[in-house]
Amino acid sequence: MSKNKHPLDQCHNAWQHTDQQQKWIKQYRLPLLRVTTFVPRIMANSEVAEKIYSIAKLQVHDTLSQSNYKVIESDSFEDKDGKGLLMAISGASSTQLKRAMIKLENNHPLGPLFNFDVLNRDGKMVSRRSSEMEPRKCIICDHAASYCAASHIHSEESLEREVLQLLGRHLVSFSTKETEIA
Repeated sequence: MSKNKHPLDQCHNAWQHTDQQQKWIKQYRLPLLRVTTFVPRIMANSEVAEKIYSIAKLQVHDTLSQSNYKVIESDSFEDKDGKGLLMAISGASSTQLKRAMIKLENNHPLGPLFNFDVLNRDGKMVSRRSSEMEPRKCIICDHAASYCAASHIHSEESLEREVLQLLGRHLVSFSTKETEIA
């Protein structure tokens, strides 16, 4: 990692405009959802990020199903930033879709590590601000994640440690619930 870069600056949450995304925007004229993880880039291709991504994917499918939103087409991808899933969604406006994804981020124990980008049917990014939602919170403190990234508040080690702790707590909780059901 270069000295100029802070680990939060390297979180891979930027929308990448690919040919596939542009094709689907023209073809379907529907909102697109891109599912990735929100972890420091150094962890992007780790087993930890892969586990978080798998959980995010399952939770997205559950949320879409419960909301009666339909996946018209989906495509998995993998790049230097880890695994991802692109989906064309019907039955919801882009704002409704963004709000549903933010609700998932806010309510799931691993939500702070999920990243959901939404493009509207015209290909424009739907932001939290445009959806009148609170900014993403830092996984370590109560500040906005963007503030912590810009101010270089947290070390790479503390971010990695918090990601591992969040995942560990979730897996222990999930395992305990499975045992109680059995």
